[in-house]
Amino acid sequence: MAIKQMGVRMDTSSPEYRWRKAQKSSQESLTRLIDIAIENYGYVDLVDAIINDAVKHTKINVNDKDKEITVELTKTTDTKLNEIGKSLMREYSRQLKNSKRIKN
Repeated sequence: MAIKQMGVRMDTSSPEYRWRKAQKSSQESLTRLIDIAIENYGYVDLVDAIINDAVKHTKINVNDKDKEITVELTKTTDTKLNEIGKSLMREYSRQLKNSKRIKN
């Protein structure tokens, strides 16, 4: 088995850094997060998959009826669209977190 070391840079004031510091084993915790990502999205770019999922579940109001938008994104080079996608991803992540709290 070949092993490759990877480094991650984080802003020390970010929530990601706070989460990482709270882990007993960063390697084990990141491995489990990757397992969850694979289970939910497969072997694809995670950011694209989450953005696609968020966009697919975005609803708009047209003539007082909810209409679901289905959009499939590929690698985004347009900076503005990427920013919008990241915003959608954060909101979708919050919604998932809140729905899991309600279930528990």
